[in-house]
Amino acid sequence: MGIAFLLLLTVGEGDAPPQMRYGDGGGTEFFVRPRAGVWSCSGFEFEAIRTDGTFVHVNETTLYAGGLDLGFEIAGHYIVFAGYDIGLTDSVTADAIGAAVGYRDRAAPGASPGIPDEVAIYAGGFWGRFEVRKAGFGGFDDAFGFRAGMMFTWMASRSVAVSLIGEYRLVEFEYQEPVLTDDKKVGGSGGWAGLGVEFRL
Repeated sequence: MGIAFLLLLTVGEGDAPPQMRYGDGGGTEFFVRPRAGVWSCSGFEFEAIRTDGTFVHVNETTLYAGGLDLGFEIAGHYIVFAGYDIGLTDSVTADAIGAAVGYRDRAAPGASPGIPDEVAIYAGGFWGRFEVRKAGFGGFDDAFGFRAGMMFTWMASRSVAVSLIGEYRLVEFEYQEPVLTDDKKVGGSGGWAGLGVEFRL
């Protein structure tokens, strides 16, 4: 898989000469970006004793995640996108739907091999849900969260790009059942990291 990825990037260098790079003409360009990675947060660990005497506990802090972004670029640099992603383990489901705005810059023509063709920063918000799939565990309220990220992108062709994505996330979900001790919320500061493949229209 790693060899295929390197070959894809090598082919892309020949397919996307600097004078034909995506976005160079200004205007509005659209993109679709499926992505996969992990959503990790130490605050996803939760334990509490409820007022009915029930002890509840979950300690899965890293979720395997996938998602899809739809967006556009304006004037060759400014990006706007909306997306949905879901994170899963054996007993936890967390999902988020939201939007972000950002700025994308490009490497100068003739930049050294291996240097990303593009670097983007972005920030926005999302509406999230957190569910523990255990009988009798109880639920959590939906919550609004904040996200801010960075993408390093290599062009495989003028219309296909591969990105390494790192994102900071902040969200807390309040437990719906009354508790005597320990945690009342799950979540907090965490991160999403993974790989995206962007198709540019």
